[in-house]
Amino acid sequence: TLALTGSLTGTEVNVASGAALTTTGGLADATDLTLTGTASATFTAAETLDTLNGAGTMVVTDLTVTTVTSSATINSSGLVTISDGAFSGDLVTGALTKVTAGTLTLSGTNATPGPITVDGGTLVLAYATNTLADNATLTANAGTTVDIQANTDTVAAFTSNGATFAGTGTLTAATYALNDGSTVNANLGNGALTANGTVAINGNTGTGSFVVQTGTTTLAGASSAATVQIDTAGTLVTTATGTLDDTATVTLDGAGVLTLGQSDTVGRLAGTGGTVNLGTTTLTLSDGQGASSAAVITGTGGLTLTTGTQTLSGASTYTGAT
Repeated sequence: TLALTGSLTGTEVNVASGAALTTTGGLADATDLTLTGTASATFTAAETLDTLNGAGTMVVTDLTVTTVTSSATINSSGLVTISDGAFSGDLVTGALTKVTAGTLTLSGTNATPGPITVDGGTLVLAYATNTLADNATLTANAGTTVDIQANTDTVAAFTSNGATFAGTGTLTAATYALNDGSTVNANLGNGALTANGTVAINGNTGTGSFVVQTGTTTLAGASSAATVQIDTAGTLVTTATGTLDDTATVTLDGAGVLTLGQSDTVGRLAGTGGTVNLGTTTLTLSDGQGASSAAVITGTGGLTLTTGTQTLSGASTYTGAT
């Protein structure tokens, strides 16, 4: 074990397998630190490094690294900030923030509940299943990208503040908050989804709830949500490839708007107001179940009720078949 109480100004530090480095004074910010095999490094104060390489184990409070090429096990009592690189190890504890342009690829499983925050560039979730812990919170801010590739992952909550969610895989969370400027190209699993501002959902979404609170959400994928709610300041537009679940209850309140880009089937309509713009399409209600809706239905398309009772009290103007 090498214990340093002062600062080390060298820029290349290698800790051999089986050896241990403990420092209270810290390493130079330009340090390239390599932990080989079972090496360990313990920092009792915040540490900044240029690169972190190798394997081993690290214990630290706050850690800032420019580039990571490591499979280390990291235990942090604070915040780990990384710009780019490839990390195949395990962040056991501590928050993780991805900063600046460039790509950080996580190819191992990480036990920390986070929070995980993307403030710059791209974060790649490259492990086949569960790169992040099931109880982690993931937030991607404006202009950033989270790329799940073709993988699957589960977290507690996902928030996109104008980010892009890329890939073809599926992220599952209890809650999804998609805020202004967000684009979702990959798939979202079961959970409660809320959308605000201008949002594009090009992938599929799972069962649960789908609420458009404000702004315009464009759906080009397939939603399996059992309940779809469009609040008074919200608009949901389905494209020529976008669909709602065949048994969904679609609730429109106030000035909420649903615009169809293709003929679609839902379960029933409900709510105190709103507008359904059919265009030239046909909306099929698979089972009214006694639901009531005050929505105004417009367009040249038609409306079909397959079974059950559906009450419509709005002054509809659509001209197609009923």
